[in-house]
Amino acid sequence: MLRVFQICIYILAAIMSEKSLAFDRDKFKIGEHLTTDQARQYIQAYYGRPKQKFTVPDMGDIPKGREGDDIRKAILILTKTSVYMGANNRDAAKRHAGHDLNCVNCHQAGNSKLPGTKIYSLPWVNVINDYPKLDTKSMQIISLEQRIIKMFGNGKVALTPQSDEIRLIMKYFRWLNQFAKKGHQMEGTGLYKIYLSRMAKPGRGKMLYQQNCMQCHGKSGEGIKRANFDYGGGYIIPPVDTGYLYMIPVLASFIYVNMPYGKSSYNKPALSIGDAYDIAAYINIDLPKKYNPDRSKEFPDQTFRPDSFLATVKLKKGLYSKILGPYKHPYAM
Repeated sequence: MLRVFQICIYILAAIMSEKSLAFDRDKFKIGEHLTTDQARQYIQAYYGRPKQKFTVPDMGDIPKGREGDDIRKAILILTKTSVYMGANNRDAAKRHAGHDLNCVNCHQAGNSKLPGTKIYSLPWVNVINDYPKLDTKSMQIISLEQRIIKMFGNGKVALTPQSDEIRLIMKYFRWLNQFAKKGHQMEGTGLYKIYLSRMAKPGRGKMLYQQNCMQCHGKSGEGIKRANFDYGGGYIIPPVDTGYLYMIPVLASFIYVNMPYGKSSYNKPALSIGDAYDIAAYINIDLPKKYNPDRSKEFPDQTFRPDSFLATVKLKKGLYSKILGPYKHPYAM
């Protein structure tokens, strides 16, 4: 009986795989809205792609000439974003970002020292293959350029796909993705998904934050500003509120893999999963918010709305347990 059951599972898996391969994601145009059924098939096909190993080039592989010069410029932009594009940039025409964060604060460098190459720290090593893709926050197909521009927030000077900074970043991404196989997904991309069977505890998280985080990020998570912050210098240590990791499990995943800075990785974490969740709950629930846009219109199709999204909505104390989990579907698809 067990053998028959196993065979049925194998057959079902093969059918699902064939369906994912048969579904053409490329038939949808950028800007097109997908129905619930279309989105289900799209997501199945997206995650059904064959996997390839995590592979990145080396800093020494950057070519000579103009192409190499452009790649190095992009690396500077991604590493010192506040200096080149920040909200306090000395040049008012370059105030493209709505903040003074650096891209590499979240998209951290791996062993190669290249921005966006640390495993499970939101790396960019396969983004050329991943986009265009469905954005479940809007239920639209978006381009990679649109995603990049959105990450800079609402700066005073708008960015377009033709902006020099976006053009340079795209050139860096294409070079970074030189070993990525077309039509494949890559191991180690996105965030390392961790799950907690209990509620997150912001009270315990406060204690852990004070022990592990406060010395660098400050009592209220404000970070440490450079002396020339008001003129585009940015932060020595960034604030904990970036505006992007606003769902508790998402921030917990980032903390688990990356914190304390320089002392953690997905396969050698410094904190436990429970510690990461509790610290994330304290940061997202109790610490002051600088970047807190209206998210009420995100995930318009509730089929694809993570239950952890509740934590971004101001609810009565009686519903506090729903905010803190445990989560059945903590991550967006």
